[in-house]
Amino acid sequence: MEDNKLIKLKKILAGLMASTLMLSAVGCGMIEKTEAGINKTVVAKVYKEKITLGEVDSRLNAVYEQVKAQYGENYKENSEAMEYIKNQRLSILDTMVNDIVIKNNGEKLGVVPSDEEVQTKAKEKLDEIKKSFKTDEEYQSALKTAGVTEESFLEELKPAVISNAVYEEVVKDVTVTDDEIKAYYDSNPNSYTESPNKVKPAHILVKTEEEAKDIIARLDKGEDFAKLATEKGTDATKEKGGDLGWIEYTSNQYDKTFLMAAISLKKGEYTKTPISTQFGFHVIKCLDKEEYPIRPLKDVKGAIKDVLLEQNKYNVWVEKVTAWQEEAKIKLYEDKLS
Repeated sequence: MEDNKLIKLKKILAGLMASTLMLSAVGCGMIEKTEAGINKTVVAKVYKEKITLGEVDSRLNAVYEQVKAQYGENYKENSEAMEYIKNQRLSILDTMVNDIVIKNNGEKLGVVPSDEEVQTKAKEKLDEIKKSFKTDEEYQSALKTAGVTEESFLEELKPAVISNAVYEEVVKDVTVTDDEIKAYYDSNPNSYTESPNKVKPAHILVKTEEEAKDIIARLDKGEDFAKLATEKGTDATKEKGGDLGWIEYTSNQYDKTFLMAAISLKKGEYTKTPISTQFGFHVIKCLDKEEYPIRPLKDVKGAIKDVLLEQNKYNVWVEKVTAWQEEAKIKLYEDKLS
């Protein structure tokens, strides 16, 4: 099996790389001309620039190979396949539009690098990615899987170089205040404990609120939680008396409503009302929990500042790009993507 790094990088390559789309032309010259005409179809206008369907499809080589593998050579006759292609086209088109908007405004700010600088930085990024592979064979295999060449990948990296230069200019004055740091610290106490706070809950999952209320009534009368979980539970944990094992307070693997209910309980307590989630209705019991002191603000201030600085930069960047997009009066012809 391929290691996780290779799989991840292949996904990056498949998502980023550009190449000239070579659709298999089967039949007479009239079909080829029809395909050529379709490729010239304008699907978006940004400022004075036009984006054609052919330009969009030139970045979808890997997608077409994937669709062919799943649906066969006659994929165009499959509505599900064509809907997927349309969605991928729209995603690529959005990226191309943003690249134009960002470059245009970067030029107004005077921060777009020269062609030579863009080439150099793109090559540096390419070399960095290339070194992430164990061997050149793995790298070449990833290129082949994505259906592109190293040269086309290099070209696809260039807009990112420009966008990064514009981004750095836009966010250069973004700061974080002490008040922001304190507010974040106070709002996220479980993120800054000496060791991770964690709870060990058990639950009984049922389909209806009435079933959950009946279970709570039986618990109130002294029945055993684990036995009720085995009898009434509807998920795999019923075989373990509903035991879910240790869960950190900051975990994002569980429904937030469920986890907050579990955290709120003391050891040995169970919820007195059903807890509703997308999975059904839960009765939760706290089997055990471990809580630790919160580290002093002075010890974590730097880490919090780093988090907030990135958040603030992101917010400023999104706000600026959104404003640029509105000024650009972008025209998308989504019906032409089908």
